[in-house]
Amino acid sequence: EAIVFKPAKVSFASREETLEVDLEHAGGKDHFVLDREFPFLLREWSAADGSHLKLKRSLKIDYWNYNKPGDRERALKDPMLRHPD
Repeated sequence: EAIVFKPAKVSFASREETLEVDLEHAGGKDHFVLDREFPFLLREWSAADGSHLKLKRSLKIDYWNYNKPGDRERALKDPMLRHPD
């Protein structure tokens, strides 16, 4: 199956802590909210179909040290591994 790219209009607004991006396309409009600073986490996504995604948590870890059973829970409990909000 071929991928067909269609025209879209992108607009954005810079806020104090976030970047808000609107993507208007044939199916409607998607709205994205990203952190203004690196690593530019995607905080929210409201899609044209009415679905809405919101980031609940994010960890900044040395993943090679967290790959054994129980490591996920250990990482989630460590407040030093969370991104500041």
